[in-house]
Amino acid sequence: MGLDLSGIELPFSVLDIVIGGLQMVELAGAFALLALSLIVAPKIVRFAKIVVEGRENGESWRQITNNYDRDFHKRKFYE
Repeated sequence: MGLDLSGIELPFSVLDIVIGGLQMVELAGAFALLALSLIVAPKIVRFAKIVVEGRENGESWRQITNNYDRDFHKRKFYE
């Protein structure tokens, strides 16, 4: 009374589907990593510039971080 599917073969296996899914995740992961690096890298460079400027002025680590928090939005980082 039911539908007999025993004679049907698919052109792919479960392993093929899993491998294809993992390849899609790998591709999406690479683009996500690229996007995150483009977001985070300028912030790290900006912070490093502030630290170097503060050390050149003889400031302590606490003064540097306080200045970084206080006037973060006032600095021009594109020069």
